[in-house]
Amino acid sequence: MTVRTTDMKSDFQQNTGFQDLTVCPKCAAPSTAGAETCPVCGVIFAKVRARDRGNCQRFPIRFDEWYGVLSRALFLPPASSYVEVDSQQVRIRMSWAFRSCFPRAAVVSVAEGNERPLSRGVHGFAGRWLVNGSGQGILVIDLKPDQRGYVMGFPVRLQQLMVSVTEPEALAMALRNSE
Repeated sequence: MTVRTTDMKSDFQQNTGFQDLTVCPKCAAPSTAGAETCPVCGVIFAKVRARDRGNCQRFPIRFDEWYGVLSRALFLPPASSYVEVDSQQVRIRMSWAFRSCFPRAAVVSVAEGNERPLSRGVHGFAGRWLVNGSGQGILVIDLKPDQRGYVMGFPVRLQQLMVSVTEPEALAMALRNSE
């Protein structure tokens, strides 16, 4: 009996296109570049484009010190909470509690929030959602058409997203460059 040994990683990359992953704009599930439909939600892609890693900017979600300690106990570490912007998409994630991916073209306005909410975490209603680890650095992002987000895995509608980030001015500038 002959056993053929191969480099599993390179076979996997060749067979699946692993090195060219993209993200579904509806459900944020990863799929290979060139795929015609999302493997999770079945949405048909008009044009699939590999993620633009060269121009991707990541903005950490801001956490108050006390909430950072509490969130780690709830498995919501600040290290896995961020807003990512590339030339085509915006991805927002707060560990397992919230995720969303939508086209930059859906951003119609960006403004720094005047309110300082007392609450922390992920909460909202009727399309208006707050994703924060701090009452400071809140950026208000208005979206048209409505986009999809997921709170603890359940789909929600996004019309307005308020997110606390460490550099709100820099994120606002990155998002406005697409307007």
